[in-house]
Amino acid sequence: MRELSQLLIELHDGLCAIQAREGVRLSSVEMTLPIVVRPVLQGGRCVLQAEFVRGADPEAWAPVPSRLRLGWAEPGADAPAATGQAAAEHALAEHAVAERAS
Repeated sequence: MRELSQLLIELHDGLCAIQAREGVRLSSVEMTLPIVVRPVLQGGRCVLQAEFVRGADPEAWAPVPSRLRLGWAEPGADAPAATGQAAAEHALAEHAVAERAS
């Protein structure tokens, strides 16, 4: 398991790679992903570790305790995705602060 902020960074990097590779522009993306989360005391603070539930067949995913719903959007896009973008930006900023502190 890894810090949730790292998973969000990897998702964002993957979306950027799709845009670059496929030559498309993603103005708004929303996802709902099954996820396992666990709070862990680490370095005197509580860190939320997470991992996506993976499987070869998306229809075969077993029910899990949590689902992560998020979105990224360009400024001015739909409100639900913009809210997800703000959460992702916050997680990225939090990750950067944590990296500087370690």
